[in-house]
Amino acid sequence: MANAANPMGVVDFIVFVAMLLITVCIGLYHGLYKGGQTTTSQFLLANRNVFSLPVALTILASFTSPVTLLGVPAEVYINGAEYMSVVLQDFIMLPTYLQRRFGYPMRCFGSIMFICQNVLYTAIVTFTPALAIEAITGVNMEVLILITGIVCTFYTTIGGLSAVIWTDAFMAIIILGTIVIVIVTGISATGDLGYIWEVNKMANRTDLFQ
Repeated sequence: MANAANPMGVVDFIVFVAMLLITVCIGLYHGLYKGGQTTTSQFLLANRNVFSLPVALTILASFTSPVTLLGVPAEVYINGAEYMSVVLQDFIMLPTYLQRRFGYPMRCFGSIMFICQNVLYTAIVTFTPALAIEAITGVNMEVLILITGIVCTFYTTIGGLSAVIWTDAFMAIIILGTIVIVIVTGISATGDLGYIWEVNKMANRTDLFQ
């Protein structure tokens, strides 16, 4: 049973551990059961034999980090819907190729900065879920980071890109399902979508530009 000090109950822990075990099993399946990752093409390119749907789900999961799931709702709750302007700019922005526009040195500089950004970003997206899980379980953050790091490294090393794709596809389904459940639960609790809109409008959370 969950309590005030530890809001996670037995079922919650079972679900959490089950998700970790499923990711490990996916890695084992693609690394051992299907003959192993014996070639570079198998390990790095999944043998170029993956359906488009799991690839699309993988891209979704890769760009939907814990920072997005935890940070964006908090940002919208505090500051309103201005964050949507960041999303809308993707439809009107036309990136240019750095090398064609600015030359080879700028391309190298952009690549180096991208690598540095992702190194820092990886640390943040590892820290963020550990912080959230620590808050509701009481488990030490360093232990959580170590566990998740070991699990991710294990299934990636054993199963290669195939394991990464199918694990991310599984996580994308969990993410989408969770979002739908939260929305449905919120609407069911209030009983009226229009009421939710009016409350947010009164709090100035529906304004795109302020």
